[in-house]
Amino acid sequence: MFDACAEVLRPLGRPEYLGVEAGLAQLYYQAVFAIFVSGPLAFEQALAMIDRSGEPIARFLPYAQQSMGDMRALYGAVATMAADTGGWRDIGHLRMMTAGAGHAAETAAAVGVDTGLARAVQNHWLRALSESERTGVPISTFQLLRGSS
Repeated sequence: MFDACAEVLRPLGRPEYLGVEAGLAQLYYQAVFAIFVSGPLAFEQALAMIDRSGEPIARFLPYAQQSMGDMRALYGAVATMAADTGGWRDIGHLRMMTAGAGHAAETAAAVGVDTGLARAVQNHWLRALSESERTGVPISTFQLLRGSS
């Protein structure tokens, strides 16, 4: 069946056969979409912060593009940590990310940008940090998302 449909699907992307399990392709699609769907919102929040502060978006764009770079190595490292140890389980990392997320939310608020997304991100990092401090064992954000903290 897959071979019969591969050419029809090719204009939509690279068709890949994942196996006979029903729903596996849809699961993979939704998981990749979960990565995508939050990315544009974060980028739009950054653009809103730049715009509301009076800076031209066009001037900021090359910095944003440079910051993204090639994410394959990062995704690989995060996936390996998730599979091997339950995520990035380091209290110093959690403290740094919690503080950084707070700074991003405060900057958004200072220039009059909606902080809902930034606060949600900050709260997720804060939850991992708080749970880690409560238990005395670093709890990763992956563990919280997975529901296995």
